[in-house]
Amino acid sequence: MVLILISVGLFVANRKEKERRNSQVKIWMQSSNGITQALERIISDKWRNYYSTVQDMANTIHAVHASSFALYQSLYEERAITEEEYKKEQAEIKEKAEEFQKESAMHSAKHSIFARGITLFQISIAIGAISIIVKRRNLWLVSMGFACVGIFFLIQGLLF
Repeated sequence: MVLILISVGLFVANRKEKERRNSQVKIWMQSSNGITQALERIISDKWRNYYSTVQDMANTIHAVHASSFALYQSLYEERAITEEEYKKEQAEIKEKAEEFQKESAMHSAKHSIFARGITLFQISIAIGAISIIVKRRNLWLVSMGFACVGIFFLIQGLLF
């Protein structure tokens, strides 16, 4: 019974935290949209000569600055709360990147083995075609030699 009460309490606390974060994101979005609209308004009013003095424009810019500072402060407080989570996430990403890097090196090594095999097959085909044209059996045997070495690289790439 106690475990059920603890579970319900944790669920309610988690839900409240999630709602708080969602409302915080909405506030940030509204603030950023408001700042964007204010800057656009300043520019359009400047071109229409709505500001009679420099002081009018300075007051408008000061109001936008206050909104941007409030948004910055809010984002900074949120970041300070989750900084440890951010560091832990960065460590996980770094581990995954190192795993991918090792895997990439392995695939690159395999690729080079297969590339050698394919190159030898292409050389074999070219020499074989030339041997047919000039009707030389010895040249055809050389072609088969290149093909055998290409098969060796193919098997090496598949097994290792």
